[in-house]
Amino acid sequence: MSRSRRRPPINPRLRTFGVKIHSMRVLMQPTLLRLVAVASGILLSTAGCGMKSKPPESYLRLYGMVPATTSSFLVCSRGGCTETSRVMLNASDWSKIAGVFQPIANDGSEERLQVARAVALIESVVSAQAGTADDQPQYKGAFRNTRQLDCVAESANTTAMLMLLQDEGLLRLHAIRYPRHRGFIQGLFPHNTAVIQEISSGDRYAVDSFYHASGMRPEIVPLQQWLAGFRPDS
Repeated sequence: MSRSRRRPPINPRLRTFGVKIHSMRVLMQPTLLRLVAVASGILLSTAGCGMKSKPPESYLRLYGMVPATTSSFLVCSRGGCTETSRVMLNASDWSKIAGVFQPIANDGSEERLQVARAVALIESVVSAQAGTADDQPQYKGAFRNTRQLDCVAESANTTAMLMLLQDEGLLRLHAIRYPRHRGFIQGLFPHNTAVIQEISSGDRYAVDSFYHASGMRPEIVPLQQWLAGFRPDS
């Protein structure tokens, strides 16, 4: 069984660079905090170069999700990652996940398809342990009496899963990068995503699990397209 732990609330003023502002919270905050959210979005967007140089582990560290191994790691199990659950992948699980990367990809496009399949498979296993198997696309599960994840939790979880794939040597053509944020500076609702980078070209891609239900393949699209407001239904 997984063990869940709640994290104490964090002062919004201290979360500027934690990329923890998202639309549902902004809509519920009083005027002062909405102004803080706007300022945070501007700072995050204009600090893009600084974010690019930060290791992805530092993002996971914000939520206490490092260190991690396949036999024991934490995933967010509530929106905003206010609660985490300890989960694991056994040898049989990992064998199936490793099998996704066979045969070896010939190029980055093929490996990105493998990444999408692997993330979905990992999520299908650990969501049952974390109690998030009923997580619905976007905010469509807001009124269900089950644990639902938002883009904050999804980006953290996806980054953690990608780090496991990288640490186990399954990614040959991509590296994991610090998650990215889009928001008010682009005229969009705040939103976060995990990020990978193709090593040969240097091109970055969003790996966004927020738009689909638990255990479904994430959207993997060029990061610039995502920053411009990509939605799979648009």
